[in-house]
Amino acid sequence: MKKITYRVEVILLVLWIPCVVLLFKLIPEKKVASVFTGVGFIALPTLFLINEWLRKKAGSTFSKIYILINMEFLLVLGLPIFLLRVFNWNSEFSQLSFMGVPAENLHKFSNANYMLVLLSAMWLAFKEWKNEKSRL
Repeated sequence: MKKITYRVEVILLVLWIPCVVLLFKLIPEKKVASVFTGVGFIALPTLFLINEWLRKKAGSTFSKIYILINMEFLLVLGLPIFLLRVFNWNSEFSQLSFMGVPAENLHKFSNANYMLVLLSAMWLAFKEWKNEKSRL
């Protein structure tokens, strides 16, 4: 697997936002749309974590923070929300909770955390661009 740049990660994160909106508009059954979007919210941080492993440059402090932010998004928010929806298919999302935290609160926190993932990727993309520019 070829390593992708942080700029590509930023593009993927930014493009995923309108894709999610579009999926919920095009798929009439919201539970089905949530499965499709949930797969994306699991796939993106997984891809980015694999990419960081391939880079083997998790030595910088911010790179370590980026890894932690992606792991937190994936393991604390993305997977639990996705599994809550799938394993409680016949229940309303507003009635679900994970470890005592209402699913709606998890979802709100995941929105903010997604922005943190995006901002972190943007910072790393900027640093990547700056390093490339200084080598010229």
